[in-house]
Amino acid sequence: MKITVTIYSFSKLFSRKVVKVKDFVDFCYKLGTDAVDLGYYWESRDEMSEVKKILKEYGMPVACYITSNDFAKLSKTERNFEVDKVKKAIDNAVFMESTKLRIFAGDYKPGLSYETARPLVVECLKKIVEYAESNGVTLVLENHGRLFGKIYQVKSLLEEVSSQYLKLNFDIGNWMIVGEDPVKAAEELYKDIAHVHVKDWRIVGGGYRGTTIGEGLVPLRDVLQVLKERGYREYLCVEYEGEEDPRLGVRKSFNNLKNILLQLK
Repeated sequence: MKITVTIYSFSKLFSRKVVKVKDFVDFCYKLGTDAVDLGYYWESRDEMSEVKKILKEYGMPVACYITSNDFAKLSKTERNFEVDKVKKAIDNAVFMESTKLRIFAGDYKPGLSYETARPLVVECLKKIVEYAESNGVTLVLENHGRLFGKIYQVKSLLEEVSSQYLKLNFDIGNWMIVGEDPVKAAEELYKDIAHVHVKDWRIVGGGYRGTTIGEGLVPLRDVLQVLKERGYREYLCVEYEGEEDPRLGVRKSFNNLKNILLQLK
């Protein structure tokens, strides 16, 4: 299994405007990652072209492009806006020569139930899957949020759309937020997994707070053992959400993840 890092790990640095995408790519190259996951933080198309050139010089692919979307909206106009947003992200993924795009289904809102949102989300997914297929991009749907975060909910969406161009971005830590066992999720959904987010949690004030990978309570070793045994050979993506400087947190998380992989049977 190869290791990549999502640019979202540097979100605090981008919000403070102390780094640019090139800085993140340089950091990952020096760290020794196999690839990077990019999106979100571009300032211009020219910057995308510059980073694309740098990636070619480094021999580093974009393992997965990322976007943020929410199809769980009652307004058709708003849903169409989200569909167009994802289509543009597919175009960007193609430009950056990535064959995968991470997407969301949608998150909880007061008055919006899973039963009401499900057909709306499925409709949107079918629209973008058709566009993704025509561009050779596989959409990887993340188990994200409280509306579509449980095993049966994710499975239901994948089965309803039923396309080889819609797979699962398996976020190990996110299962715990909705009370699911990540190990059980891996055992049930491994056939659909095309990308994996590796993160870790600690408990603060009765809730989950991000921490360095390998220093929290997420059963990472057990999940990765299941994935190895089931033949998963795609990328593991470091997603650091801790409170330290992301440059330190990502470095430690990357090294800890490598050590965990070495310890698998």
